[in-house]
Amino acid sequence: MTGDVIAPGAPNVTEPDKKVKDLIKRFGVAVQKRSPWEELWQDCYDYALPQKTGFFPSTPGQERMDQVFDETAIVGTQEFASRMQSGICPAFTKFLVLECGPNVPADQRDQVQVGLQEIQDDFFDVINHSNFNQEMYEFFLELAVSNAPLLIEENNDEPDRPARFTQVPLTQVYMERDPFGGCGAMFQLTKKKISDIKVKWPKAVFHNDDLLKLEAEEPEKEIDILIITYRDWTVKTEEVNKYCVIAKQYEDLIYEEEMRGEGSNPWVVGGWSHSAGETYDRGPLVNVLPAIRTLNLTVQLILENAELAISGMWQGDDDGVLNPDTVRLVPGTIVPKAVNSTGLTPLETPGKFDVGQMILDDMRHNVRKGLYNETLGPREGTPPSATEVAERMADLARQVGSPFGRVWAVMEQVVRRVLYIRRKQGAIKIPRIGGQYVKIRPTAALAKAQRYDDIQNERYFYTTIAELYGPEMVALVSKPEEVTQVFADLYQVNKKPLRTKIEVKDLIEKLKQAMAAQAQAQQAPPPGA
Repeated sequence: MTGDVIAPGAPNVTEPDKKVKDLIKRFGVAVQKRSPWEELWQDCYDYALPQKTGFFPSTPGQERMDQVFDETAIVGTQEFASRMQSGICPAFTKFLVLECGPNVPADQRDQVQVGLQEIQDDFFDVINHSNFNQEMYEFFLELAVSNAPLLIEENNDEPDRPARFTQVPLTQVYMERDPFGGCGAMFQLTKKKISDIKVKWPKAVFHNDDLLKLEAEEPEKEIDILIITYRDWTVKTEEVNKYCVIAKQYEDLIYEEEMRGEGSNPWVVGGWSHSAGETYDRGPLVNVLPAIRTLNLTVQLILENAELAISGMWQGDDDGVLNPDTVRLVPGTIVPKAVNSTGLTPLETPGKFDVGQMILDDMRHNVRKGLYNETLGPREGTPPSATEVAERMADLARQVGSPFGRVWAVMEQVVRRVLYIRRKQGAIKIPRIGGQYVKIRPTAALAKAQRYDDIQNERYFYTTIAELYGPEMVALVSKPEEVTQVFADLYQVNKKPLRTKIEVKDLIEKLKQAMAAQAQAQQAPPPGA
């Protein structure tokens, strides 16, 4: 990893007004681009994540599930997040490996790999002693809707927790695409007490007179803070990111920082499915939203039908005796009626419960399938075997397909960011991470499932040879030491217990010599013959 960190501090106030106005103008454009998405996202929140704060004004503690009649989407989204986390970055496990890239000289690879192992151990020590696992679950919940922003900041307040992870909700952030289609700028609009601003940014400086007056008289008042992080494309030789904090309604740039080097951007933004020309991605919840709406409406109608079936619909003759405004249908009630009138008579309800149930089954299946929660059918009977678990993960990997690559790119950004923080803290030294010097290889369950077909093909080939010509033919047509290395790579196991090629070659020579000596001893005449 290369690059330096420019010392943060108060901004240069020679021309603050122009810079602030330009940044606020960029923010206004980002707000306009996000606005058409908000109703779609709010629907996803209402049906699948009702406890999250929405995009439209609401009262704290307000009931948010009064229009939810079916919980399939709620449970399915939570299961989607759990499956993605357990398949990509399971808690307290080593879900990736740092390896030497192709540009590392062959005579230095062993030495470099030892250093990478130490850095890898440091990386997992950092995330296991942080809030990474909790925030990644929230990250995948947000990913089900659209882009999921993850903020990774240096934590100097707690020495045993060098990094702090924060999943920032979509309601607070606005994106801007860069010239290459990636995330070029992030705008976060949040509220902070004036007294908390200099706790968060100790080197922040207020320039606006009204803001200075509030700091002295009303330090507990909350104001809008606009945090902007954007890439400086005028620098071509390295990655340079600008970080600005603005008191929005006062147009006061109170803090500014320049960060250089790979991993200097504190934002990691994940996405699921992207359409060309659009700023934001679409999550799997968007794809199944029609089924979720139909499911919710069907359950609502069934409940209304049930209410009619229980309480019933009644008709009565207008005979001057029956007063429908005073009739109460409770046990023991006597309803008066005129002579020769029919009194109250029940009406048959038109709804059919069995038809509604048939629609529910189809819609629930579609929602679960769209959220990748139904692989190889539901589990029944005895606990699943290892083969069944492998098949389920392989089926999930096939269904996820290309989005897995986009989600895994998030983990690579997490590695770059954490190692940047550790390098800044002086804890590690590491070369460039970009595939040329250091490779990041996934080892979690979903990544292994991506290679399941390769493993099956290799095994099927050797099994076919054994079935056609006998097991002894497998040893004749293949090199056992090479086959062992191939399967070790496919299974991604620790190769330390395995003998090296040189050790295997020496062992074969010793076996040949021992067999030759034994054969010579058998051919020699017995003593005294």
